[in-house]
Amino acid sequence: MLLSAYCLHAQIAGEVPSNPDNPSELKMPDDETIRRIKQQALNMQFEIHYQQAVSQLDLRNAFELLGQPPVAYGFGVEGGYYFDPVPLAVGGELGVYFNGADSKSLRSSSFSSRFELTSSNVQIPILAHIRFQPTINSWLFPYAEAVAGFTIFSSTITLRHIRAGDTLTDSDGNGALTWNYGVGMGLAIKVHDIITLPNSLQRTLFDVRVRYLWGSDTNIPHAELVDGNTLDYYFTEQRVATPQVVMFRAGFIFQL
Repeated sequence: MLLSAYCLHAQIAGEVPSNPDNPSELKMPDDETIRRIKQQALNMQFEIHYQQAVSQLDLRNAFELLGQPPVAYGFGVEGGYYFDPVPLAVGGELGVYFNGADSKSLRSSSFSSRFELTSSNVQIPILAHIRFQPTINSWLFPYAEAVAGFTIFSSTITLRHIRAGDTLTDSDGNGALTWNYGVGMGLAIKVHDIITLPNSLQRTLFDVRVRYLWGSDTNIPHAELVDGNTLDYYFTEQRVATPQVVMFRAGFIFQL
């Protein structure tokens, strides 16, 4: 559905009725004016999205051996420049995937304080893309893209000692990095246009995308809490020669 909002305030539209008591004298835009505004180039693109990473082959086996889920869920943001009317776009993005967490709380023997111990395992992809992105009547935006960048695998242990209202925090961690390259394809569908007279246009698109990424040799870290009434923990890791992952995402693109 196409929704168009027309802001007719005199300071925005520049239209001043000769008789303020007669709204019918406000000048409404004609179809040609609306068509011309909708055809203008919108070069800036920003996106917020939900995403899912499905590990493949050796990477999937490594996550399973470490006790982490092979399918991770997360979110991300993206910004870029669309060379409209040239069907080319470039941009960069930052995301986070969650690969499992654990926590426990223990009281001291005197019950005067308590300890909170948490573990977390995440992936942080930082990627750039170049995209062939034509438009079909400013309604559909199919695209194919090449992607490159890196992903940080991070495992963290956080210990909080809470006593008499004061909190002392300590942390420990392990991490690794893999360089990535890949390909993707997707489709963005217009949700609505927002037109502000005399000639301003903003557009919102719903975007769905799939990617396949390859990575360089790396060690996947894992943080684990020791069971029982103890504050012990340990880090382990699994080597993966060629990490591979399928990424799915859905989100909203804002063109300005």
